[in-house]
Amino acid sequence: MPRLMSISDIHMSKTMADLNRKIVGNNSPHAPQSDEHKATVLEKAERKMQAELEMLLQTHGYWKRIEGWIRQEQPPRGWQIHLHEAKKNPKLLDIVLLSLDGRYTEFELKKIGGRYSSDGQRILCEDHGLPVFYSVEDAYTHVIGWEQMD
Repeated sequence: MPRLMSISDIHMSKTMADLNRKIVGNNSPHAPQSDEHKATVLEKAERKMQAELEMLLQTHGYWKRIEGWIRQEQPPRGWQIHLHEAKKNPKLLDIVLLSLDGRYTEFELKKIGGRYSSDGQRILCEDHGLPVFYSVEDAYTHVIGWEQMD
């Protein structure tokens, strides 16, 4: 029969490092999370946000410029460039859209507290003014405004 934890055991486990807690077998969801774990959670949330926006852009008329799509007719509004393993090219941001009239927009998606994948991305956004959006709605609003620019 497993031993019940006492109050002192619970207090002690809250102060343990993650690795020690795993060794002892206390993986409580209330235990403090490491910075590495927090970064992984933010990265997953940003990937989910990017996937949601890409689907929205596709229904809005920006098709992914991939093999299956370029063999079809021309997209209604333009192309969205999606790079597999984009982190290997730190000079591109999360979303790149090409309009049919030759204009483009590029922007980064982040969750509050998220970090840039590279110093190049930080420079593009912070020093050169490329936009960063913290929600799908804000990014989509940007796209609508960009489309209406002359």
